[in-house]
Amino acid sequence: MADLPLLVRDLVEWALSAQPDMCVVGRAPSVAALAEVARVTEPDFVVIALDGGVELPPACLSLLAERPHTKVLGIQVDLGQAHLYELRPDRISIGEVSPADVAQAIRRSWADEPALPPVEAG
Repeated sequence: MADLPLLVRDLVEWALSAQPDMCVVGRAPSVAALAEVARVTEPDFVVIALDGGVELPPACLSLLAERPHTKVLGIQVDLGQAHLYELRPDRISIGEVSPADVAQAIRRSWADEPALPPVEAG
C-alpha cells in the first residue's frame, strides 16, 4: 500500500484482515518507493491512492512492467471510487467502493473473474 490517507489505509487493512486468504505484506512510504518494496515483499496486489484522475503514476507503470502479474488497485479517495489496473494495460472502473468492495475486487481479479459481477437481466 502506498500514499493512502490513514483512515483509508486502516479501512483497507481491516477489510483484508477479515479475509482468511488475504493479508497485507508491506507498506511503501510513497508510490515512488513502491517498486522497491514490491521487490522484497512480492505482492499479488498493490493498493494506492489516485490523485487528480485515473491515470497511474509512472512508478506504478514501472512496477507493472517489472512485475507483470502484480495488479494495482487505485482508490480515488475524494470520490470514493476504485479502479483496477493490470499489465494489459486496461482500467476497469469499479465505481463507488467500500472496504468490502476492495476485498471482493481483489479476490475476483485474482481468480481471473471480472472485477464486477455480471449484471443479470431482469
